[in-house]
Amino acid sequence: MTVSPDGSLMISNLNIADEGNYTAKIQSDKSDDIYVIMKIYEKVGKPTITASISNPKENDTVTLTCTSTHAERIVWSRVPSGATLSSDNRTISFSMINRSDAGDYSCTAANPVSKDNSDSFQITVAYGPENVNINVRIISASSVSLECSANSVPPSTYHWKRNGTDIKDKPNPLQVDQMKDEGTYTCVATNSVTKLTATHSTYVNATIGQTIPSAAAPEPPELEYADIVFSKNMPKRQQPAPETVYANRAALAHPPDVVYSDLRLNRP
Repeated sequence: MTVSPDGSLMISNLNIADEGNYTAKIQSDKSDDIYVIMKIYEKVGKPTITASISNPKENDTVTLTCTSTHAERIVWSRVPSGATLSSDNRTISFSMINRSDAGDYSCTAANPVSKDNSDSFQITVAYGPENVNINVRIISASSVSLECSANSVPPSTYHWKRNGTDIKDKPNPLQVDQMKDEGTYTCVATNSVTKLTATHSTYVNATIGQTIPSAAAPEPPELEYADIVFSKNMPKRQQPAPETVYANRAALAHPPDVVYSDLRLNRP
């Protein structure tokens, strides 16, 4: 520290030990003292985020904490509705965390001379299994594939039962010979974190995937029209009696000039 003739004080190579209260005494006819407090800030350390539970389940109580050195202010990238922020902003608390709270979080630590950001911290909320479903797909005339699915975080594991009995070492999807292995198939979905299970069943029999062919529509008869003669004065010929006669008689006010002399249906 160096004091200049004008009363100023110069401090070189400032360090944290120089922080404190400084008093300047002025000697004159009336003595007076001037006080100053010098605050020294160090660069903030890179912040980190930790969770009170590493693998939270839906409805668990969870706290996220942002930790840094020399920080005077903490700002979070997101604070979901329903979460509680501490008075110093260092923690976010979830009394009952839910699946919508999952995702990436980060925090920024700052003081008047520096700031730094944490790495992204991902929180995963386990739930399920829910909405278990079996999709049936036809493979051949005698075989079907049963594929089980469920809403679950982390993804569920699956095993199968046939008529209530476990089927061991069978994958998902499960291939079934519907002719030989008719019965009720049950998918059991299990979540390794929540420890919950859920099931769905379907019945497989020999009629699954079969269709009954419709009867072929009969072909319309082939009609041939022969000997259609238009003549005014042609003599009438003796005609063989037709197999079927279609008649449509109506009174005519004036006889027509055209005579239909030959109209019959030829059959092979």
